[in-house]
Amino acid sequence: MKRSQILLFNSILLSIYLVGSIPFYLTEGSSLERFPIASAIYVYIIVFHEIFVLLATFFQWIGYFSKSRGWIRFANWTLLAGGFLGILLIIPIFVTIPIIFINMISKSSKKKKETDS
Repeated sequence: MKRSQILLFNSILLSIYLVGSIPFYLTEGSSLERFPIASAIYVYIIVFHEIFVLLATFFQWIGYFSKSRGWIRFANWTLLAGGFLGILLIIPIFVTIPIIFINMISKSSKKKKETDS
C-alpha cells in the first residue's frame, strides 16, 4: 500500500470519527442534566475537543491534497491537543493515538538527492 493511500485512508477515518463523535458525545451529555456544573464542564471539553479535531481534519485534508508534510505535521499537533482535551472522555485516546501513528508512517520520505555521475 502506498503512503498516499494510507494517508487517504487515515483522512477518511478521521472524518468519520469527527462526524460520528458529535452526536455520540451530545447524547452522552444528556445524562448530566441534573448536574449543571458537571454538564458545563463536559460541554466545554467536548466543544474544544471537537474544534481541535475539526481543525486537524481540515489540515490533514489540505496536507493530503497538497502533498505537504508540513500540513500533516501540523494536523498531528492539532489532533494531539484535541486528544489531551478529551483525555477525560477515554475514547479520544484510542482514536487520536493510532491516527497520529498512522500519519507519522504515511508522511512521504524526503526526496533523494540526485547524484552526479
